[in-house]
Amino acid sequence: MTSSVQMTDALPTGLFGGTFDPPTVAHLLIAEWVRDALALDCVWFMPTAVNPFKQDNDTTPADLRLRMLRDSCSGVNHFLVRDDEIQRGGVSYTVDTLRRLNDEHPDRRFTLILGGDSVHSLLRWKDPDEILERADIAAVVRPGWKLEDADPKVRNHIRPVEIPELAVSSTLVRQRVAEGKSVRFLVPQPALKIIHDLKLYR
Repeated sequence: MTSSVQMTDALPTGLFGGTFDPPTVAHLLIAEWVRDALALDCVWFMPTAVNPFKQDNDTTPADLRLRMLRDSCSGVNHFLVRDDEIQRGGVSYTVDTLRRLNDEHPDRRFTLILGGDSVHSLLRWKDPDEILERADIAAVVRPGWKLEDADPKVRNHIRPVEIPELAVSSTLVRQRVAEGKSVRFLVPQPALKIIHDLKLYR
């Protein structure tokens, strides 16, 4: 392992991966809440090409998901949307992304932003031990979540960030659009415009 992974004076940088199909107000709130709670320099959004846990699902083309996310984050200086995984194509494995980012950005120390469910499944991901060496883990949790419930191998790497209850998901947005219901205020206005203009999720 390179010494750059161990740098203590590196810029703390959040990594927020997902399909973002579509990006919702909850995604932006989570990124902002974690950035503030952990004093991160910035948060990099990393939309996946193909999520290894969602390979059988119909997913909106990557260029549209990327456009919705970039438009939604436009004007927020500490948010950056990157297309590394989309450009690489195929299934997106977190460890592969971290290897590349650690090599290309030795001045940064990365923190993976994960939900509580993802924290519990982390040891089933590809090369989990290497992930834990290459990045810190920000566990986005709801009130009542207990650190001691996490696997002992992961527990010492976790920095819990408690956020308000906000039951807004991409699945909910897609369902409401398909039913002809309003999703105003559930997604950022730029993403909403794209959804309406291109008649997505109908």
